[in-house]
Amino acid sequence: MLNFAVHHPNFNDLNENILEKYNLKKENYFFSPNQFWKHKNHTVILKALSQLKTQGQLDFKVAFSGKEDDYRNPAYFKELKEYVAQNNLNKEVQFLGFIDRKEQLYLMQNALAIIQPSLFEGWSTVVEDAKRINQHCIVSNLKVHQEQLGDKGYYFTPTDENELAALMCQFTKIKIAKPDFNYQENSKFFGINFLKIINRIIATT
Repeated sequence: MLNFAVHHPNFNDLNENILEKYNLKKENYFFSPNQFWKHKNHTVILKALSQLKTQGQLDFKVAFSGKEDDYRNPAYFKELKEYVAQNNLNKEVQFLGFIDRKEQLYLMQNALAIIQPSLFEGWSTVVEDAKRINQHCIVSNLKVHQEQLGDKGYYFTPTDENELAALMCQFTKIKIAKPDFNYQENSKFFGINFLKIINRIIATT
């Protein structure tokens, strides 16, 4: 299996106007940039937020981006919005929809951390995006996430909102230094192995 590396468009021309556009403040929000597919498990984030609000510890936002419909589970996004309304989370949760790629990366870079709560996952593009910009990742404790992040990830059981809430509080209470993933090595490794595969294909034709 070839584990890919990501390459980003230059988004250095963006500034804090992007945060204002989405009603966010630098390092006062978590970001979950996933499509709204049920296995992406957005619900556990909302449950963690509800718990923190009840405890009086919710002084930040969570922004979600991604396509808001899925033919396999057409009611899913509506259910998420209903949960937000029923638990009085409208001020703390923002659904941004399907946004520009450069803006997505800018929001990733300026968040407290990226949250990836999937119940199952392949080699995650979201995690690779975060690694390339040396951003924190709070992720479900899937083996693939552990392979991608090693000891630089923050892991929780994907069905346990208590574990997730505790990790989110950790990021809001203390300043945690950003990780250094040395992503150039990942890109180099991907390029070398991709060329090896191409050369093997050519040699057999």
